[in-house]
This record gives sequence, structure tokens and C-alpha cells, in this order.
Amino acid sequence: RREHRGTRAHDRDLSDRSQLARFGESVAAAYLSHRGGSVVARNLPVGRGEIDLLVRFGGRHVAVEVKTVGSSALAGDPIERITPAKLAQVRALAGVLAARYGRMRVDFVGVRVEATGVTVNWRQNVA
Repeated sequence: RREHRGTRAHDRDLSDRSQLARFGESVAAAYLSHRGGSVVARNLPVGRGEIDLLVRFGGRHVAVEVKTVGSSALAGDPIERITPAKLAQVRALAGVLAARYGRMRVDFVGVRVEATGVTVNWRQNVA
């Protein structure tokens, strides 16, 4: 579990959920890139679902689910809001991608956007 606080978000218009989600995915991509990852794809369609980020660390590909919440959300870790059904879906999608990319890992990144900044929490190998 790793946490990071940074970037002020108060001047961004994140009033709708899709804008908030896109912002969170961009923050997560930058965060993982800064930690040695290489973003291969964003919003990658897989069957009837989608992987938020496909990131390569060394020779291994990682399917990343990003959960972003704004300051109006209840306190707590955004990752805790990922349901068992969503976890099962991400696992299944990663299994499909494994045929193309080899052994896959599944990570979650939680992004909390507040007026004072952005907090990122990265959990590796959750599935």
C-alpha cells in the first residue's frame, strides 16, 4: 500500500463523473509511470468490459482498475468501494488479456480528489 499527496485539483472542472474518472485515470497513469511503469493502453476494450490502464513493469503487464472519488464522497479509501463483482470482472478481463500479453497481474489505484490536492493509493497484485 502506497500513498501520495500532490497536485492541486481545485481549479479543474470535475463536476461530472466522467470528467472525474478521466482525471483520476490520468493521475494514476502519471503516478505509475513515475514509479517505473510504461502505460501501454488506456480504457482498453476487452470483450464486454474495459481495463482502465494496461501498464508494463519490466517484462510483466498489469491490468489496473482505477477508482476515483471527489471531495464530496464519504471519507475512506476509494479502493474499498470496488465491489466483489468488479474485482471478478477485472480478473476475468485480465485472464483474456493474458492470452495476448502473457502472465498478468491486477492492481488497483484509488484516487481521491480534494480542494487541497490529490491522494493516490496503489495496491499491487490484488487478484
